[in-house]
Amino acid sequence: MAHYLKTEFYNLIKQDEQIFEFIREGSFDGLWYWDLENPENEWMDNRFWEILGYDPAKMPHKASAWQNIINQDDLKVALENFHKHLADSQHPYDQHMRYQHKNGSTVWVRCRGIVIRDDNGKATRMVGTHQDITNLKNTEDQLRREHEKLKKSETRYKQLVETAVDAIYLIDEKGVVVDTNHQATLMLEKSKTEIIGQTVEVIDPNFPVDAFLEYWKPFPYNTQRTFITTHIDRSGKTIPIEINGKKYMIDGETYYYGIARDISERKKSEKELKKQRDFLQKVIDSVPARIFWKDRNSVYLGCNTSFVNDCGKDTPDQVIGQTDNVMVWKEDAKEYRADDKMVMENGAPKLKYEEHFIDKNGDEVVWRTSKVPLKNDNGEIIGVLATSENITEEKKAVAEL
Repeated sequence: MAHYLKTEFYNLIKQDEQIFEFIREGSFDGLWYWDLENPENEWMDNRFWEILGYDPAKMPHKASAWQNIINQDDLKVALENFHKHLADSQHPYDQHMRYQHKNGSTVWVRCRGIVIRDDNGKATRMVGTHQDITNLKNTEDQLRREHEKLKKSETRYKQLVETAVDAIYLIDEKGVVVDTNHQATLMLEKSKTEIIGQTVEVIDPNFPVDAFLEYWKPFPYNTQRTFITTHIDRSGKTIPIEINGKKYMIDGETYYYGIARDISERKKSEKELKKQRDFLQKVIDSVPARIFWKDRNSVYLGCNTSFVNDCGKDTPDQVIGQTDNVMVWKEDAKEYRADDKMVMENGAPKLKYEEHFIDKNGDEVVWRTSKVPLKNDNGEIIGVLATSENITEEKKAVAEL
């Protein structure tokens, strides 16, 4: 049995046209009523023509009036649905159709309807509603374009990550690897399934989870950090790694993004370079004469052991970065800088000239010095290179003759 309010409401609609009009205007954008026995005749609500930009008073109540401005592909769909609904009332007559507005733009309309039959079951009329869904369709199109744009961006990002020459790891706020790339599998000699889901310490034994999270804790989000560590491959081999990473947030959750570069070759090169430098240092340390070199500001860049001993220092590191102003011969620093400047500006050596100064023991010493421009690989003068030979005894011997 129907609820009394439903019965009362239906009777009210039948009796009061204003109630029906209120519902019609608030619920949809027009009604239509079609004479199936005379299919050219179709009454269209004024609202339908208004949303299409037409004056309802000038539009005939003919099916051809709207069929001339509907998208023809959509018209085919509507007619197919009509025949299916006519054959089976359970098949819904409900479709989204495109109409051409009077100004040439497209208006999307949802069209729904039901067939009305006489006592003999013959379809004689059809009633339906229109609803302007243009804004909804435009929003759907915009969302679809944004989705496609996002998919393209994700595809490009994936391609970039997968083709990167460095291993890349995405780690969540619990220190668990949630994604990685192909290069990581090559570096660690493991599959992605063996890497993803593991805690960071499985990859980097220097960073147990607590230590990893503690390391990143003081750094602000989206701040690049670079540091050296080591990773372990399947065989247990240690790989020296340079990490460029940052901490960032997605949907309120913290993630860590790390680009891991294998620096094994760099370490080998650095080791070989150090070996060469150490050998060169031994060579110049074996020379009894003083050897030193400065930059364009007359700041010491290096020297040999003989020079270190004469200036009262213990190691070359105590000389590097210093100037003549803090050396034993600081009283003559201005003169030495002038010689440096002349050699660098002229680009010509100053050879075998004598310099006098008081050494750390208070004795007068005479040096025979030669200075030449110090150049880089491009031939640019970047400083001065000098040798000094102690000729004090030689000068005394000559004086005694």
